[in-house]
Amino acid sequence: MSRSVEAALREDIRSPVDALIKKTKTKFAVDVSRSVAYRARRKAVDVVQGDHKQQYLRLRDYLQAVLDTNPGSRCIVTTFEDPENPTPTPRFKYMFYCLAASKEGFLNGCRPFIGLDGCFIKLTTGQQILAATGRDGNNNIYPIAFGVVDKEDGESWNWFLTQLRCCIGSGNKFGTYTIMSDRQKGLLKAINEVFPDSPQRYCLRHIYANFQSAGFRGQELKKYLVVNNLSEVFNKMILDVRAKPIRTMFEGIRTKQMIKRQQTREKLQISRWTITPTYSEILEENKQYAKYCQADRAGPTIWQVTSKEKQYCVDMEGYTCDCKRWNMTGVPCSQGISVLTKQKLHPEDYVNDFFKKPLYLETYKEIIYPIPGPDFWPHTNTPDIEPPVFKEKAGRKQTARRKGEFEVPAPRDTSRMGTITCGNCGLEGHKKTGQSMHLLQYKLQEHQPLVQEHQLLLHQHQHHMQEHQLLLHLHQLLLQQLKGVGLQVEGEARDSVHQDLLLQLQMFWLLGEVVDEQDEVARAERRANHRAQAQERRQRIAAMIMAEQNQNDVKQFKEVFPEGTNITDELIIW
Repeated sequence: MSRSVEAALREDIRSPVDALIKKTKTKFAVDVSRSVAYRARRKAVDVVQGDHKQQYLRLRDYLQAVLDTNPGSRCIVTTFEDPENPTPTPRFKYMFYCLAASKEGFLNGCRPFIGLDGCFIKLTTGQQILAATGRDGNNNIYPIAFGVVDKEDGESWNWFLTQLRCCIGSGNKFGTYTIMSDRQKGLLKAINEVFPDSPQRYCLRHIYANFQSAGFRGQELKKYLVVNNLSEVFNKMILDVRAKPIRTMFEGIRTKQMIKRQQTREKLQISRWTITPTYSEILEENKQYAKYCQADRAGPTIWQVTSKEKQYCVDMEGYTCDCKRWNMTGVPCSQGISVLTKQKLHPEDYVNDFFKKPLYLETYKEIIYPIPGPDFWPHTNTPDIEPPVFKEKAGRKQTARRKGEFEVPAPRDTSRMGTITCGNCGLEGHKKTGQSMHLLQYKLQEHQPLVQEHQLLLHQHQHHMQEHQLLLHLHQLLLQQLKGVGLQVEGEARDSVHQDLLLQLQMFWLLGEVVDEQDEVARAERRANHRAQAQERRQRIAAMIMAEQNQNDVKQFKEVFPEGTNITDELIIW
C-alpha cells in the first residue's frame, strides 16, 4: 500500500488518509483500516521526503557538495558526545548554512541592517532554526544565513553569531551593522559579545506583546508601536519545509532562494523604473503633500518650510528635515520636495542609492547553483553523524503554533475565537439562530407598548361611538317632540315651542360637530405621536444592529440599506 500511494504523495504531500484508503479500495478491491493507512502513509512519506534519521548520516557529504557547487559559501556542522544516550559516532548539535550568492548580495547591495530570530522545527527533536535576514532595495525580505541548533539559548546564539561574523564581518562597505531582535536575554548578551560595535534595535511586535502581558492592552498603544516583524516573514516563508527532514528542509530553502533570485533578475531585465516600486510609491505620495508646503530660503543651504500651522527647517547640504522622515527613510519628505521644486530640481535624484536599480541589481546578480543528488556527492573521510534524540509521543503531532493570550485570531479562523458569519443576513459576528432569537425578543419588547397603546385607542374609539349613538338617539327624540308639538299646539305658542326645540336641536348638532372635531384633532395627534414613536423604535433597532457589528458589518449593512432608504418594519424583519 505504501508503494502504491507514493505517486499521490509526490504530487501532494498533504493528501489525506481517506483519499489513500479510497484509492486502495479502487485499485486492489481491499478495505483497510485507518491505522494501517496511517502506517502506510508514514512509510511512503519517508520514501518521498527522506527518512528523518538517515539524513543525518551523510550530512557532511551534502555540505561538501554545497561548497563545491557554490564556492565561497560557509557550511559548518558540529557534533558532541552524548553521555545520556551513548552512540558509536558523535551526535548532531549545530549547523550553519550561508550561500555565497546570499552573502555577496547582502554585502554589495543591501543596507547594513540584520534581523535575528528563531523558530521551532516541527519535529519531535525540539530543534530550532536561527535566521539572519536583511532588506533588499524594494524593502523585501532577504535571507542571509540560517542554522539549526538543539535549543535557542545564549550558547547557541553565541555560536551562530560567531559563524555569521566570520562570514560577513562586523560591517559592510556601507557601514556598521544595526541588529534588530527580540528582547531575549541570551541573544542580547551574545550580540554584545560578538558584535560589540553594532547598535541594537528591538522588534516592536515583541515589545507590543510584552506591554499586553504587563496589562497595557489599549488600542492607543498600537498607534505608537507599529509592528515591524522582519524575521517573522522569513519564518512564514519556510513554513512549508519546517516539518521535513533536515537535508530536505535545507534543499527546500535553497531552492526557494534560487527561484526567487532568477525571477527577480528576469523582471529587472525588462523593467524601466529607476527607483524600486515600494519607494517610488512613497515618493509619489510625498509629492502630493508637497503642494501644501511653502518653502522660503533662509541661507545658502537652509530653508524654512511652512505646512499649514507647522514649520520645519530643511538642510539641503545634509539632506535632513526637522520631521526626520528624510533622515530615516532615505526618501525626500514633502517639505524637502517643496524645496527641491523651488530650486527646479528632480526629487528622484535625491532618493538614497539603496532604493535605485543599480544596487538592486547587485543584490540579485549572483546565482545560486543547483546541488546534485546523493549519488554524486563527494565522500568525506569523516564519521557518520548520529541524529538527535527523537521523543516520539502517542497520538497526533501538534503542528499549529500556540497563539498568545492577547493575540488576535486570524480572519476566517475555525476556532472559538474566530469570526462567525450569519447564514441569514451574511453579516459577521453572530449565528443565524442567535440573530433571530435576539431580534425577536427585542422586537417583542419594543412592540409591547405599541400593543397597549392600540388597545387604549380602541377603548377610546368605542367610548366615542357610544357618545355618537347617544347624540343620534337624542336627535331622534327631539324630532318626534317637534312633530308632536306641531300637532297639539296652535298659533304663536306653537311657533315659540318650535323655536325652542330648534335651538335645542342646533345645540345638539353643534355639540356633535365639536365632539367630532375634537376627536379628529385627537386622532391626528395620536397618529403623529405613533409615527414618531415607531420611527424612534426603528432607529433604535438599526442603531442596535450597527453597534453590535464591526466596520465590515456596517459596510455590508449600508450596502443592503443605502443612505436615504426609509427603513420600515418589513425591512428590519427581513
